[in-house]
Amino acid sequence: MSKYLDESFCCGVYKGEEINAAVNLGSIYDSLCPVNKSSIDSIFKCVVSVPISMTDYATRLGQYLQCSPAVFVVAHILTERLHMEHPEYFCPLSAHKLLCTSILLAIKYTDDIIFCNSFYGEIFGVSLGEINDLEINLLKLLKFQLFVDPEFVSSQMLSFTHPWSQKRKTPLKRSEHYRERAVSS
Repeated sequence: MSKYLDESFCCGVYKGEEINAAVNLGSIYDSLCPVNKSSIDSIFKCVVSVPISMTDYATRLGQYLQCSPAVFVVAHILTERLHMEHPEYFCPLSAHKLLCTSILLAIKYTDDIIFCNSFYGEIFGVSLGEINDLEINLLKLLKFQLFVDPEFVSSQMLSFTHPWSQKRKTPLKRSEHYRERAVSS
């Protein structure tokens, strides 16, 4: 997909944009996973609370993943889709695994150059076996519908990757429209 986007975003020319986008995605997860909310037991739910905040975790991912900023926009769209279909999966104990798995799927869908899952597992802080299980489970929950219109991603890049948009807690515009297009495709 990155071949359809502005090449400067996909080639890492704007160093730091991916960190801003990651911070925005982390703050969105903070708003989707209220502290007092419980969720169903699933592979995404941790047994104990993760000792790193979502914003700090997302910042770490933005620093080390070596991916394009577009990945975080796509991960946000995938997160919106999951939250609309399965809000019961979102709680503080599942947020970190949902975040890293949505980013993993977005990397594989968006970027031209990807690494093996063991590389991503080290950055995410999970084992290779677990990251493989998380990936297939999220794909099933999303019904393997990963299509995101490249023009829509490109239109959202500026607002999602700049520091003035940090602490974004609102959904991206028109994402429901693209969700419907993806399902009907």
